[in-house]
Amino acid sequence: MESEAQQYQELTRRQLHELVWSTPMRKLAPTVGVSDVWLAKLCRECDVPTPYPGYWAKVRAGKRVRPRKLPKSVDPNEVVLQVRFREPEKKQERKYDEDITAALKRLEALTDEELIRADAKEHPLVKESRRALRAARKQAKMDQSGVLATWGVQEPCPVELHVSAETLDPALHTMDILLRTLEEMGCATRVPPQGGEHAETDLLGEEYRFMIREQLKQRRIEEQRGGALQSAFSSRVELYPSGRLEVRMHSPERGYWRRKWRAGPPISAGAIRVMISCAFREVQDDRDRREQNRKAEEARREREQQRRQEEEMRRREKERRERLLKQAADWEQADRLRRFLAACRKHLAASGTNESAATEWLRWAESVAGSIDPLAGGNAPWQDARDRNANAASPRPLCHGTSHDPGTPSGTQ
Repeated sequence: MESEAQQYQELTRRQLHELVWSTPMRKLAPTVGVSDVWLAKLCRECDVPTPYPGYWAKVRAGKRVRPRKLPKSVDPNEVVLQVRFREPEKKQERKYDEDITAALKRLEALTDEELIRADAKEHPLVKESRRALRAARKQAKMDQSGVLATWGVQEPCPVELHVSAETLDPALHTMDILLRTLEEMGCATRVPPQGGEHAETDLLGEEYRFMIREQLKQRRIEEQRGGALQSAFSSRVELYPSGRLEVRMHSPERGYWRRKWRAGPPISAGAIRVMISCAFREVQDDRDRREQNRKAEEARREREQQRRQEEEMRRREKERRERLLKQAADWEQADRLRRFLAACRKHLAASGTNESAATEWLRWAESVAGSIDPLAGGNAPWQDARDRNANAASPRPLCHGTSHDPGTPSGTQ
C-alpha cells in the first residue's frame, strides 16, 4: 500500500504552466483538489502566466492561439506545488420522461431550414395579433417608454408582446417561428375558451404562455431650474427601447415569468432550438417538483399518522396504569370491608344475639364488598375492557354467601 507521501506529486513551474494552458482553470482545479481561485493566486505568486479572457473561446472556435511563455527571470524547474491528482466527479445524466425524450429527439431531427422557412404560412394567432397591433400602432397607443403592450390593445390580441414599433415585425416573426415549430412537434397553441385573453401552448399536457419583450435602457436627463442667479440642476431617469428582444415563458403553476432567452433580432435557428429544448426541460422540472411535493406530502402524512398512533399508545398506556391503580385500591378497600365484617360476626357470636336485621345487614355488606373487589365474579384484572364487558353481559349474582374466608384477602381460599 502506498504511503500518504508517495501519493503526492511534485509540480515544477514548467509543468504548472503546461497544465493551466492546456486545461481551463475550472476543470483543472477539481483534479488537483483546490479551487480555481486558489490556483490562479498560486500562478500569480509563482510568476506563471495564465490564459487571458477569451482564450478558450478562441480555442473552441478553432482559431490559432499562442500561450504566453514563462518569464526568463524565473527558474522553470523549481518545484512550486505538491498535488495529489484525482479524477473529477462525473455529473449524473439527467433523466427525462419518455414523451419529453421523444420531443427532444424530434427537435434534434429538424434541420435549420425546417425551423426557419420563409415560404411558410403565418400562424393564425400571429396573423390576428399583427392586425390588432398595427391598428394600435397607428393610434399611437404606447406607454411612457415608447413600448406597445398587447394588454393595452382593445382588439383581441392572442400573442403577448411588449415591444416598440420598430421591433414589432421581428417580434411577430420570432413568435410565428416558435409557435409553428411547436405545432409541428404536436404542441398546439390556442386561446382558452373560458375568459382567456392570451394564447396558451400545450407542452405535453402542461399549459404555458410565451411572451416577447423588448429590453429597456436608462438614460439620465439633466434639467435646469431657477433663474440666472439661482440655478439648480436636477436629473431624472428615462427609459427607452434598446432594440434587443427576449422570449419569456410563464408557468401558471408558479404564477410568474420564469425563463427568458435572447431573441435577436435577427432570430436564428439555433436560438429557436435552445428555446424549445429549454421549454421542455422546464416541463420536466415542473413534473419533478410536483413529484417531490407529492412524496413530501406522503411523508408528512405518514409522520402525522405515526404521531397519532404514538399518542393513542400513550393514552392507552395511561388508561391501563390508572385502571391498575384503581383496581389495587378497590381490592384493598374490599379486603378491609371483609375483615371488618368478620369482626362483626365474631362480636355477634360473642354476644349470643341472632337478630334478623344484623344478618340482613351482613349479607348486604358482603354484596358491597363483592361489587368493589376486582377479583370477584370471575373477572381478571389483566383482561381487556372489551372482554370484561362481554363477561359483564350476564347478570352478576349478589354475594350473599361467599366462599371466601372473611378473615383472609379475597381470591384466597
